[in-house]
Amino acid sequence: MKNAKLSHGKTSKGDSKETTSPPSNWATYLASTTAANASSRGITHLDMLATPVVDANSLSHLDPNSIILHLNNEIPTNEQWDILSSYFNKVQKLYVSTGPVENWNDGSFPLAWPLDVLVVAGPASAEVLTPAIIEGHIEHLAFYLCHNLKWYGLENWESLEDLLPFINIGETEEERVSALETWTPRRLQNRMLKHYVQARPELEGKLPPTKTRTLEIIGNNAIDMFIGFCLQCFPAAARLESVTLCSDDYGDVGDWANEDAPEEVFFATFLLVLEKLKVLRLSVGERLLSSDDGLKTPLLKMLWRFFPPKLEEFHFRGPVGLAPLLGEWIEAFGDDKFLPALRKMSFRLDRAKEGEEVDEKARDDARLACNKLREAAVARGIAVEEFEDPWEF
Repeated sequence: MKNAKLSHGKTSKGDSKETTSPPSNWATYLASTTAANASSRGITHLDMLATPVVDANSLSHLDPNSIILHLNNEIPTNEQWDILSSYFNKVQKLYVSTGPVENWNDGSFPLAWPLDVLVVAGPASAEVLTPAIIEGHIEHLAFYLCHNLKWYGLENWESLEDLLPFINIGETEEERVSALETWTPRRLQNRMLKHYVQARPELEGKLPPTKTRTLEIIGNNAIDMFIGFCLQCFPAAARLESVTLCSDDYGDVGDWANEDAPEEVFFATFLLVLEKLKVLRLSVGERLLSSDDGLKTPLLKMLWRFFPPKLEEFHFRGPVGLAPLLGEWIEAFGDDKFLPALRKMSFRLDRAKEGEEVDEKARDDARLACNKLREAAVARGIAVEEFEDPWEF
């Protein structure tokens, strides 16, 4: 599976962005964690540049019983991970910020810590290898302003090998084109659905146990990274109960494999097959309204068809350009048979193309369309609330 993804040839918008503490709901536990009260709250802040970790003595001024650990400005080396793992033994929540270099190293990531939350901020074009993430050992995973993370999945789990027609298809461009030329988005989607849905009972028996239930990817090519996680780490993805994706619309989707297998097909299909999903939060831009990549209909017009059936909460922020296409959404959300377990939702259309502003008429049209959808949901007893998007992409 390692060679399944072909190169984008894209530059990282995140590469030039300074990483800061994520201003989001899943990071509220960071809100009042100042150095003054850190010791009383079981929280340790460690600036990896200001305090080089060379041995246990270099950490002697820190509380070894800390349950929340913040590592800032640099990623530990393998040797430093080993020192940190030996010194701290009760870490439950780990926040790691790469700093301006934006590299990542998890070769000796601590596996003995009882982690239930991992927040990673900043790495770009990095390989994620640690079993703590790949094998789903951590209940809550959050990735903030990362870019193009490459998940290197379970090599001893082979049930995905027959999924994609372009695995191990050769090294030259001619060989790839020859293998892909007969594949259309519909054929690929049918194959994925057959593999994940019709064979699901059989797959369930083969899936190793995992603990990961919440996945949040905020910023840059969030959808791209979500697809990669599902493909490479499907045992962990299959048991997700909550997914948050917030993309900045910069090269987020388009040619994950090539034009014969547009990324929208992967994204929509994985939404559908993550059948344990109860909470879905999406903030997406104009890119998903494009239809120049092999799809006859823009994905956002029909995205509602791909929502997992057990969804209990749905929160969506999208582009104003979706408003004229919202008729099917309104009809669906007014139908009691659509997402019968849905009890709470929010819906907002106000995002514009990157670098552009929304004109007043488009904003008014979007507001009216959203009101119709919300009214249809309220009429069937769904609680509607304001969409909260603390990242404001």
